[in-house]
Amino acid sequence: MDARSTFEAARALMWAAYSTDARIGESLWAPITPEVWHDWVRYRVLLRTDISLAGDTPVPDTATSSSRVFSVTLIPVGRTPIVFSVSARSTRSRAQGAWLVAEMRVL
Repeated sequence: MDARSTFEAARALMWAAYSTDARIGESLWAPITPEVWHDWVRYRVLLRTDISLAGDTPVPDTATSSSRVFSVTLIPVGRTPIVFSVSARSTRSRAQGAWLVAEMRVL
């Protein structure tokens, strides 16, 4: 499995326009290069992920949109941890609808 197939597996959790955006590729997670990803897969590296809210909400929430900045720490066993921030925006079509990822980017 590679980064792209992992992205494809999560497609059902994404807003359609985001999940089909041609600009999204392995560069989406820039701190995790394809070489690092393949190393983890090849050696079956166990990975722990810690995620926490980082600071204030960049844009006020509404009934149908929400934005957050997260601090992400990937801790691969026997490897150097990788720390980065991610800006994420979610949306839903109506106030009681399901939330879907509308955008994510590494800061």
